[in-house]
Amino acid sequence: MKMNWKAACGALAVWGVTISASAQGIVPVALTGTFDFSADAEQALVASGASSAALTPASGVGYDVSMPADITLEPGAASGTITAVEARAAGGWFWQSTPNFTNTGGSLSITNLRIDVATQTIYGDASGANGAGSLSNVALWTGQIEAPDLPSDAFSMVPSLPPGTTIVLRASGLALTQSGRDLLGTGLGLNGTGQTIFNDVSDWGTVTFAITTPVPEPSTWALSAIGLAAAALRLRRRATADARA
Repeated sequence: MKMNWKAACGALAVWGVTISASAQGIVPVALTGTFDFSADAEQALVASGASSAALTPASGVGYDVSMPADITLEPGAASGTITAVEARAAGGWFWQSTPNFTNTGGSLSITNLRIDVATQTIYGDASGANGAGSLSNVALWTGQIEAPDLPSDAFSMVPSLPPGTTIVLRASGLALTQSGRDLLGTGLGLNGTGQTIFNDVSDWGTVTFAITTPVPEPSTWALSAIGLAAAALRLRRRATADARA
């Protein structure tokens, strides 16, 4: 059974919940999925003359893409913990190949990635040129998908996680599925040479889903220090007064 975060606050250790980036006004964490393509994958894309553009609401640098994400959590293996069982990312990217010795030209867009821990598979919606068509929730990559156990109150109003970034789910050693290869080959118009170049890519990179808890500003640390000092002074005065009495 899944419960929405907004209705399930305080029940994380009992039920699975969906933590959404849209809930940032309630939960002080940012949820982001990042696809870091390997050097081999990028070299194959460069060889095909493929340009890359991030599709809203994703953002990108080069071929790498960052996407706002939803994480589905369930009770972890250890008592008092939770773990991710699925992640969904919004947006994606668009590749357009330029005709050369590897292809006849084309395009392919990948959006709405879904990473499933149970099946160790990354799914997505794809739309390609050259008759590739549009497919929903198609298996694109398989790999090693891991989700560490986190404290059950990691997403509460006062996160138990340290300031900074904590990995919630990570997929690595990614290999294209047959359906992924077919979409890539048809959409980008790959010829035999192009197919060989992409077939030689054994690892497409990593997809990491992480939460970011705020790092206190220096002024916050200063106020905290002043507060602690004041509290210590009050305790000292009280102890002195009690001793005199």
